[in-house]
Amino acid sequence: MDGSQGPAVSARFGALETVRSQFMGWSGDLGSAVGPVGSGFDDVVAGAGQFASQVRPGAAWFLLSWKQALGLFEQSAGLIAANTGRTVVDLQAADTSLEIRL
Repeated sequence: MDGSQGPAVSARFGALETVRSQFMGWSGDLGSAVGPVGSGFDDVVAGAGQFASQVRPGAAWFLLSWKQALGLFEQSAGLIAANTGRTVVDLQAADTSLEIRL
């Protein structure tokens, strides 16, 4: 059906629930991935032995970048899940909640 707003879009509720569940699962998985990245940092620095002081700064930046990326991906997946199947999306709230924090 074409209207002044363009063609109508529809979806099956079961399909929407599947998509929502997948994104919620991914959000949780991404949130849980920060721990192993942190323990990897500890392992790398410990394994560097006498070179730990040279390795630590680069490893710290690597750890921070992955923590930031995983946090952003987790939040994005959660926002997608929360808005799947909704007829209205609050874009201002989505933009505000996607700020990058260090």
